[in-house]
Amino acid sequence: NRIKDHEKHKASLLSKIDILRARPNFGPVMPGVYSDWDLPPDVVREYLDEFYDLLDPIMEGVAKSLGFLTPEYLIRDYRMGITKIWFNQYEEGGEHDWHNHPGCQFTNCYYLELPDVEYATEVVGANGKLCKIHATEGDVMTCASWMKHRSKPNGPKRKTIIAWNSNYEV
Repeated sequence: NRIKDHEKHKASLLSKIDILRARPNFGPVMPGVYSDWDLPPDVVREYLDEFYDLLDPIMEGVAKSLGFLTPEYLIRDYRMGITKIWFNQYEEGGEHDWHNHPGCQFTNCYYLELPDVEYATEVVGANGKLCKIHATEGDVMTCASWMKHRSKPNGPKRKTIIAWNSNYEV
């Protein structure tokens, strides 16, 4: 899936993320990685006000790919929920080692800044082999949350993602 009008929203979302990064005591969560993952829930995240408006078409696209909106089944009565949402910014060398996301069905990654496709998320498939992710800046990658994935050490240009965990109920 792809965020509609990505270029229109990119600068605005990044400037709102910069507001969070300017907070006192906002430091890296891992070497070379900045995130609001562990900020208290009462912290205002202005970028989310804008981003939530962009999410419905993406999550509907995922629902369609799962077969919830196909003519054969006509399952239109489904609920979607987001259990956690955050941003990660990777400076040169910043990485997030292999992990998965328990407690949800899917994990999603919007490539807000991806100057080099070489640094898109790496995902291990059910067969134990690396899946090739053909993502570019503006794309959203969705995979089953149990799948191991990582952000390998980043290159010289900053990479920014907005990630979220989601569930569907029919």
